[in-house]
Amino acid sequence: MAITKTRNPVIGETVPISVTCIKTDQSKLDLTGATIWVTLKTAPVTQADVAAALQINSVGHPAQFVIGTGVFTATLTSTNTATLTAGTVYYIDVKVKDAAGAMYYVVPKQTFIFDLWVTRST
Repeated sequence: MAITKTRNPVIGETVPISVTCIKTDQSKLDLTGATIWVTLKTAPVTQADVAAALQINSVGHPAQFVIGTGVFTATLTSTNTATLTAGTVYYIDVKVKDAAGAMYYVVPKQTFIFDLWVTRST
């Protein structure tokens, strides 16, 4: 599943990420009791999760996740994205661990570049 975006997200903006989890047999993944991670890194291969630019999960940040049957929305808050650097390439993926312990990369590695608004008057 790919994350569809119409433009680059903006630093300090709330960014919802909606994902439908379909297994290889075309059934929806049971998300009951699952843990979901959304991770952004600048060096995905060499950077440990603890050094990620941003990582949220459904256990530690439950208010940022709305979980349904085979679908969820994870929300990067304006506070989350305010810590990122405009123009930097961030690699993002979304991983699910179901209640039985099986791991799924529901959004394989993709890239995001966060922008700044041109007009910043307040």
